[in-house]
Amino acid sequence: MAIAAAASAAGACSLDVGYLSAGLGYTDAVSDGGGTIPDSAADALDDQTSAAPMADAADARSTIIVSEASGAVDGAAEAATRTSDAGAGAADAGAGAADAGANDGSPCNVGSPAGNLIQNWSFECGVAPWYAWDGGALAVASGIAHTGAASGLTSGRTATDLGPVQDVTAVVVPGRTFATSAWTTVGVLGGGVNPPAQPVDMSLKFFCQGDLLATYVDGGSTSGVLPGKWTLVSGTVTLPPGCIPASGTKVELYVEGPEAGIDLYVDDVTLQ
Repeated sequence: MAIAAAASAAGACSLDVGYLSAGLGYTDAVSDGGGTIPDSAADALDDQTSAAPMADAADARSTIIVSEASGAVDGAAEAATRTSDAGAGAADAGAGAADAGANDGSPCNVGSPAGNLIQNWSFECGVAPWYAWDGGALAVASGIAHTGAASGLTSGRTATDLGPVQDVTAVVVPGRTFATSAWTTVGVLGGGVNPPAQPVDMSLKFFCQGDLLATYVDGGSTSGVLPGKWTLVSGTVTLPPGCIPASGTKVELYVEGPEAGIDLYVDDVTLQ
């Protein structure tokens, strides 16, 4: 666009100089023997249309046209800048929406309370990022839920500490206390027999640098959990001030408690 404007300006300048040159030639012809114009008048006209004034007029005309062309280029550049700024603003708005976090309206986090650091908090989007330690199998239990349409089911449990686990290394801040909660229920025994009331706990597991053994922090517990009855577990957890997780380890939040062999259902887990 700048090249086209410059070319237009140059073309305009060439035409004006040609026009002025023709006028100068006409003045010379009159001055040299125009017949009907007295010599004094010819001399006066010759003086007024000398090469220097005509050149000045051409320069002035050229300056005006180039200035107008430059103004057009500057205006186009300014318009392009405004368009670029508008695009950047839209990108920033998109980034702001992407930063909304767990409450972004996706099916994985519908109903999740503000500030909840747990992803896929109610297992509506499958298992990930949850997992189970060896000795248990984690799956989605469709149609069995505290809210929504599903919950997390840990079956084949060979120990009491087996249940759904989530890596929270990236979100837990040392020295800060976080509130925890989960809704839980248990399955029936073989033959459809109800087990006795079961305990359910939430825990935080971590290794600080230099630790040889893992540290376990109680994040809440309950008792009396029975099949078909959703029971709330809640409490708090704190990663010790100054604790830097040891290289190659994770800070893990998990739900545990019932006797080995009893299925554990978990839904609506929060860490705030």
